[in-house]
Amino acid sequence: MRPSTAVHFLSRKSEGLRFIFQILRWGLLMEPSTPLRSLLTFALLLAVNCISGSAQGTVTGSLKIGEQRYGLKHITAVRVPNTFDANKKATRLSLSDLPVTEEALRDPMGVARLKGKGGFHGVVLEIGDERSYISMNIWSSDHDIIVSMSGTMDEVTLASQTSTQITGKIEDLEKTFSDTTFKLSSEFSAPLQEQPEAPKGATKTGSAVSELESVRVYLAMRKAVRAADMKTIQKLARYPQDFEGADGQKFVKLMQSEEPLNIEVVEASESGDTASLTVTGTLEGKAIRRSFQMQKKEGKWSTNNDNWEAN
Repeated sequence: MRPSTAVHFLSRKSEGLRFIFQILRWGLLMEPSTPLRSLLTFALLLAVNCISGSAQGTVTGSLKIGEQRYGLKHITAVRVPNTFDANKKATRLSLSDLPVTEEALRDPMGVARLKGKGGFHGVVLEIGDERSYISMNIWSSDHDIIVSMSGTMDEVTLASQTSTQITGKIEDLEKTFSDTTFKLSSEFSAPLQEQPEAPKGATKTGSAVSELESVRVYLAMRKAVRAADMKTIQKLARYPQDFEGADGQKFVKLMQSEEPLNIEVVEASESGDTASLTVTGTLEGKAIRRSFQMQKKEGKWSTNNDNWEAN
């Protein structure tokens, strides 16, 4: 096999795996001392490296908070619903010093829990397709504050952003909050993981959505947040431990500041332990529409995250 053919085989992960199996098959039929067997061994190492590197992505750079600098070593990138348009998608990626799983990244509070465990520092960006919006959260186990920002962020440039890959860099992004200066510089590239489509039951619209238990639970949770009804919030929340004590009350105040007005479920369906909701509302004077899922675990419906902004 010519080297050019081997490179062609590595164009996709599945084809690369078939190539590896073929190399093993040929290699076992050859004498250990043959030059071709040595060549096949080299090709096998190349194939494994290409496939592994492609799946993991690459990131360099650092996050500096005050006088402390943290190296960015891990990247995870997934496709998520667009915050402002249910018919579009966005890319959410984490750049951090410790690994972030795809599951944790899809559940934005998953990164908050990594922060709570200690030793975690990094950023989570969400970038709408065609750069329709950019938002970023900075997380650090060494600092109590959580920094959130959004806007044009000219410091973020993208070499490519498709449904399967994102490549770009952040050049000298610097912001000061509460007398602490944050500086971020990074180059990154990663494959994107699509979220599997959940099975749907019969779709209900208008007043019929209230027939679904998931919708009633969702609206009750939003009402409790607006009223700071801690007892009801803890009863309905997916993560009731997040709402205990003074820290829980602070979290609810943060949620209230991000909570849209005039929330209405306009479309919903249930299938087994999964529900799909489409919700409208008004946020900062702008009409918004968002679709997301709820899960039923141990007989209890809840969103993937209790905070509106994170779903």
